[in-house]
Amino acid sequence: MHDASVLETDGPLVTIGLPVYNGENFIAEALDSILSQTYRNFELVITDNASTDRTQAICERYAARDPRIRYHRFDQNAGAAKNYNRAFELSQGKYFKWAAHDDLLYPEFLKTAVEVFENAQQNLCIVYSRVHYIDGKGETTHLDQETLDVEGGTAAQRLFLFLQRISLATPVFGLMRSDYVARTGLIGSFIASDYVFLAQAIVLGGFRELPEPLIKLRIHAAASRHANTSNKDVLRWFDPKARMVMPVRLRLFWEYLRGMFALRGLGAGQKLVCAATVLVGFPVKRLRVFAGRLRRKVTNARQSA
Repeated sequence: MHDASVLETDGPLVTIGLPVYNGENFIAEALDSILSQTYRNFELVITDNASTDRTQAICERYAARDPRIRYHRFDQNAGAAKNYNRAFELSQGKYFKWAAHDDLLYPEFLKTAVEVFENAQQNLCIVYSRVHYIDGKGETTHLDQETLDVEGGTAAQRLFLFLQRISLATPVFGLMRSDYVARTGLIGSFIASDYVFLAQAIVLGGFRELPEPLIKLRIHAAASRHANTSNKDVLRWFDPKARMVMPVRLRLFWEYLRGMFALRGLGAGQKLVCAATVLVGFPVKRLRVFAGRLRRKVTNARQSA
């Protein structure tokens, strides 16, 4: 189990953590893509959130065939946040990656990302790739357009750029430095907690985007982002016991601020500067979004006049 100050050095260089709940539809395909990586020095930690379908049987069958796989199962549904975090807590690698049960990796993903880390001249926290979005049948629908490629500069400069650019949070499925991940709050029990995790991560080190798409993210009807249609449903997906205590955007703003002060190993002065960056950067982003929507409304009104 990782500690912020001590990182195990023996064992595999990379840990892939795969949290899953009722994933019988796609998990075998996801496991095949992971086990087909050209880079071999990794372990795969599966954390099953008390699935009620055939997920356990599928995972145990794969674990029996490959000693790199460890399977952990919760006795009851603990929510996605705890399931994701447990995958990291059980990891041993110098580098860590979360993998979704319905997504796929191209064979060269790990090899490419590890080489970037091992040869990096800049202080990096996450190496991630552009992604192909696929549907339930595995057909490619489009290539993502978001970029969070931010290296160099100060922590506050990286954070400000992140706050302006964040949209789909795809770097959360990149390869990460485990010692940096251990200094964050991981995934919290609130909506968009992956945004806050990434904000903490980019304060610690830069994000490097691989230009070639090496991950396939699946968009389908049963995916969490589509199956949970209300904010209350999304919150229960993160944590079945969580309750709405404030509006979603206000909670996100508060958690961004709180996350800066909660970062381990960061000096008080740096925390204050990063919190000030959130105080400026978050409203700037909301104003830009509002202005964009207003422009579109005006344009549509003129065209229909």
